[in-house]
Amino acid sequence: MLGDRTHAVERKQLLEEANQSWKELVRTNSGKLLNLVHLMRSYCKLSDAELAVNDIGKARQYAESSSPFFDQFKVTSPSLLVLRDLGFCYESLGNVQHRISVDPSFRAEERRAAATEARKWYGQSAGVWNEWNRRGAASEESELERHKVEHLLRSTK
Repeated sequence: MLGDRTHAVERKQLLEEANQSWKELVRTNSGKLLNLVHLMRSYCKLSDAELAVNDIGKARQYAESSSPFFDQFKVTSPSLLVLRDLGFCYESLGNVQHRISVDPSFRAEERRAAATEARKWYGQSAGVWNEWNRRGAASEESELERHKVEHLLRSTK
C-alpha cells in the first residue's frame, strides 16, 4: 500500500506513526518477542521510506536503529517471521549503503566503504532467502525477493 513514489511522503508519515506505536508496545509490554520483531522491521521500512524521499541521513539513522536487534534475532531462529524480517532488514541496510556508494556528495573513501557494506548486507539478505528455501517455505513472493536481492548483489560487484 502506498508503495509508489507519488505516495512516498504519506507512506513515510504512516510508517512513523506505526514505529511510535511499536516503540510504545515494546516499552509497555516489556519487549515481547513479536513486538520486538515488528519494531525492528518498522525501522527498516522507515529507512526505505526515507530513501524514497531522498533523505539518506534519516534512512541511515533508521537502518542503524534496526541493527541492535540483530543480536537477538538470527538466521538460525526457528521463526519464519524473524527470518523473513531479517531478510528485508538486511536488504534495507544494503540499500542505504548502496545509495551512499553512488552519491557524489560523499567522499570517495566513504563511497568505497559503503559499496563494500552494501555487498555484505545484500549477501546476508540472499543468505536469508536461501535459508527460507532450505526450510521449504519458498513461495512465488519469496522467490521474487530472493532474485531481487541476488540481482542487487551482482549489480554492486
